[in-house]
Amino acid sequence: MKLDQNRHEETTGHRPQVIEAANDTALSPVCLPEPSILYKSARHKPHCPPISPPAGSASPGGSAAPVPTPRHAFEPLTRGGARNRADRRSDALRTDQVQALMAAVAFAETLGLPLSRFTTIHWERAGLRDGARATTAFKKELTRLAARRGYTLAFVWVRENGPGKGDHVHILWHGPAPEDWPDLESCLRRAMKAAGAANINGVRRTLSVGRSLRAALAGGADYLANLGAVSGYMVKGASPEAMRTLGLDRSEPGGVVIGKRCGVSENIGETARTRAGWIPAPE
Repeated sequence: MKLDQNRHEETTGHRPQVIEAANDTALSPVCLPEPSILYKSARHKPHCPPISPPAGSASPGGSAAPVPTPRHAFEPLTRGGARNRADRRSDALRTDQVQALMAAVAFAETLGLPLSRFTTIHWERAGLRDGARATTAFKKELTRLAARRGYTLAFVWVRENGPGKGDHVHILWHGPAPEDWPDLESCLRRAMKAAGAANINGVRRTLSVGRSLRAALAGGADYLANLGAVSGYMVKGASPEAMRTLGLDRSEPGGVVIGKRCGVSENIGETARTRAGWIPAPE
């Protein structure tokens, strides 16, 4: 399936470039009838595990969570750093990591923070060797700039590495509509600069999730179907054990990654979900 070609223009007069997932014919649609059940389909094998709040669980309501205060999760490789030390290597997403990512995607929807943009950044193409630090710096600066403008962001991200692509990150994230954030492109460029990356062609690419960014923010079947497909693409680097356990039907090598391989923003993380009384339903 191709991500919908009727994409929203994030910058004035320019259409965003298509990320590598956009023209991937292996992306297949997923029927998603309810926001809280993101990965169930009567026609397709699910891309990711069914997740929904348990019956009678507390609802976080429609109010958005406060903007989290991002933490420096990484230190330079030469200085160690608990989450980014040189001997911390992984070659696939674990089962619990995939479950955490999918739970965050579902929880964001219930908070009224639909993950409406899908951004891929190729750090190695930008001349950076430490994708972990670059990813953290990018998210921190974009969150800071958004908070100064009164916006709440939410992120789900996965780092990958491989021949021809090098160290890169996929970020599925929520942000306000472009008309509400007129200097978004400027902020994205500032976030790239904070990460130490040059804003050159082929380094940063963004798509809206669904038919358009406006449609994504409004929700609906088209958005949920595309969200399921994009989420499945993000976890394609899951381990064989995770594939079997969770019934994932797409697998591609994610490469060797040094440091933290994936994560979510605090406002849709495990602590936030627990405080809201929202937990994944048992299978």
